[in-house]
Amino acid sequence: MDTVLLILKIIGIIILILLAVLLSLILLVLLVPIRYRINGRWGEETQLYARVSWFLHFVHVYFSLEKRKPLIRIRILGIPIYDSERPVKERPVRRKKNLTINKKKKSDFHHNNIKDELEDIERLEDIERVDNTEKSVEAEKSAPVLKETPYIKETSEPKGTDDSIEVKLKKETIIQKIIARFKSIITKIKSFFKNVIDKIKGIFQSIAEAKRKGKMILDFLSDEINKDGFRFVYGNIRKFLKHILPKKIKANIIYGTGDPCSTGQILGVVAILYSMYGENVTIIPDFENQRFEGNAMARGRIRLVTILIIVIKLILDRRFIQLRENMRLLKEAL
Repeated sequence: MDTVLLILKIIGIIILILLAVLLSLILLVLLVPIRYRINGRWGEETQLYARVSWFLHFVHVYFSLEKRKPLIRIRILGIPIYDSERPVKERPVRRKKNLTINKKKKSDFHHNNIKDELEDIERLEDIERVDNTEKSVEAEKSAPVLKETPYIKETSEPKGTDDSIEVKLKKETIIQKIIARFKSIITKIKSFFKNVIDKIKGIFQSIAEAKRKGKMILDFLSDEINKDGFRFVYGNIRKFLKHILPKKIKANIIYGTGDPCSTGQILGVVAILYSMYGENVTIIPDFENQRFEGNAMARGRIRLVTILIIVIKLILDRRFIQLRENMRLLKEAL
């Protein structure tokens, strides 16, 4: 009895340890941020470098783009897992050769068997054909010969009546052709006007349908409940983007259009937007040359727990549920 309790106790401890390890892994994945850094240069040649790491470089991903050649490297605990520049190992070909030889042997064996069976079938068909020809010859010999009796054409009416009948038939055919032609023209005219009327009706119906759909969409957008739902969704999207977008941005840009006037106009527009980028972006105009060069750096972090909280709040909120239900009803009505 004591041994059974000891075994159960050990099993319970092992299960608790496994659960604790699993819970700690889940917490690490959710709480430890994913850090990223992006560097880029452009001008005569475009270069892009990006690094993504998690948990003190436990997982490290490197990406670069130079001379339009991408490079991807993935490491876990410093051990390379994937490298796009690593040459692919060639597999041995001997086994494939043996397999191809065996397949050829099997195919030749099957081919010979099929050929023998086809020859036997052809022999049987030749024998049956000879028997059928012999039977047909014997039947022709035994059949009685019938004499052909000449057919005598009887003429009961004179030639004059035939000519008058032909003239009448010609007149009738000409009249029938004229009537048929006239009827076809009338039917074409009727079908043309009918198609025109149907098209006009279709245009009016499509306009009425478009008005109906437009009115339903406007009613949907002007509804206060839907407006509240849109505002809530927009707020959550802003939170999501604010979390994943870089926290630090630094850029140096040199530009020039070759025309001092247009270069100055662009500088005036950029100066208006100074409050958006501030001191993190340095813009240098070149009033003499046409160029666009510079470099930029962006750095940020992403916590999965924050994204999870935003998504859960969005899905469980009554405003989002009502908005989704109204959108479904609108889609069915349209």
